[in-house]
Amino acid sequence: MDIQIDRTRKGIIKAVAATVTASVAGYVMSGLLPLSIIWIILLLFLSIPSWTVREENRYLPDLITGLFLSIFVLYFSQFINMAGHEIFKDYSSLFSYMNRRAGGYLIDPRFPTEMLLIVSVYAFLRACRLPRRISSAVTPLLFFIPALADYYVYTFRGSELIFPDLYGASTAFTVAEGYHFPVLIPLGGMICPYILFLIFTF
Repeated sequence: MDIQIDRTRKGIIKAVAATVTASVAGYVMSGLLPLSIIWIILLLFLSIPSWTVREENRYLPDLITGLFLSIFVLYFSQFINMAGHEIFKDYSSLFSYMNRRAGGYLIDPRFPTEMLLIVSVYAFLRACRLPRRISSAVTPLLFFIPALADYYVYTFRGSELIFPDLYGASTAFTVAEGYHFPVLIPLGGMICPYILFLIFTF
């Protein structure tokens, strides 16, 4: 694996875009969960250089990508549902909330299950012969969109999104026209990290 700093115009634009996006995400997320800024620093660090994988490592890039995707998607799909809600005010970090039902285990057993699901989606897209970059970009969306919908449902109604809500989606959209949708937390806690991930991926 080769790492290079791209000093061309494209590389400079990429670095500036990553820095601005990371600044917005860092500002929002640090005010909610200060430790989450570590994620933004990591994504910024990954976004600025150019990463080239040698052809002889045929399966290694997919293994690394799948593992990173599973952690990235799991964290931020949980973050958007935790940030800003009063029910989570007693938790000092996102991990402590996510691990609240661990019982006698080191981590909540559902984590490996959810990570396996995310990896399986990525593997399925790759099996459909989608390029690695496209598969990496699409996989988070399949989990982030429902998480974002759940965030807004909880914000307006005070309860989680449930399956029967899908049947009343058309009515919900009509009612939603009269609501003011908060954008700061979704922007900093999900959209900006996803943009940073895309800058890193492409």
